[in-house]
Amino acid sequence: MKRLLVFMTLLALALAWVAPTTAAGTTITMPRITQENYNEGEDLPDDAELFYQWFEKGEDGNWIRRKRDDADKGNARLYVSGENSGNCNAAEWTIDVINHASVAHWCEWQINNTRFDWRILKPGEYAGDGLRLEVWSNGPVSVKASFAEDMPYQNWADIVGEDGSIDAPTIDVFYAWSGKQVLMPEDMDDLDWKTPSEFTETVPLSFTLRDDGWYSMVRLCTKLVVGRDDLSCEYENTGQILLIVENQKKWVAEEVNGGNGDDNGCA
Repeated sequence: MKRLLVFMTLLALALAWVAPTTAAGTTITMPRITQENYNEGEDLPDDAELFYQWFEKGEDGNWIRRKRDDADKGNARLYVSGENSGNCNAAEWTIDVINHASVAHWCEWQINNTRFDWRILKPGEYAGDGLRLEVWSNGPVSVKASFAEDMPYQNWADIVGEDGSIDAPTIDVFYAWSGKQVLMPEDMDDLDWKTPSEFTETVPLSFTLRDDGWYSMVRLCTKLVVGRDDLSCEYENTGQILLIVENQKKWVAEEVNGGNGDDNGCA
């Protein structure tokens, strides 16, 4: 009876457990692996050497043969090591085999726009969220934006000449991040608006699992405050967005950057 009770309990637990899926209504969040507990990659064995060939399936579905002399063209390399042998009258032999894979941290991104252009008729406050950054990755990625301090009157030096004592007029500009798919008017006052000099925080992206992999989306929002004393002219503020791949393997820099890759490990 006790065995039957244990069996029925285990059966009930098995039936109640549901494997994680990406079905509608189910959200799986990527575990955040910090640099402190991340394995940056093992060194190759001392006797490891690049194998003479391996195969990689191309985007068209066909297999491609890779060889030592064109290793830089592919997305993987195969090293082999651990030669072994034996010779005696033993009835059986046990040969240990290790199949180890070191998968680098990759990042694919797409931004729908990289420029805001406003046409403003009258003083007021105006906000927009026209820059949507989408990121796919297999590890934690952070985003950081940096902008020039002001949004100054363009070509001001041409107007005042060499008199540098008169600063260029500026209009007030602010920035904020939002992870919402769609922003509405009521969201504008809830955003954490910051001046360009304050907008320097590194923000970790939150990834969820979809059919196309681990995905994250963030919107760069901007707000302009145009006063009645702001002159009629063209104003511009420029900046950059930095994507930070946090947990990269050390061999990417050693093998890719040291070979035919660029400083970011892109072959």
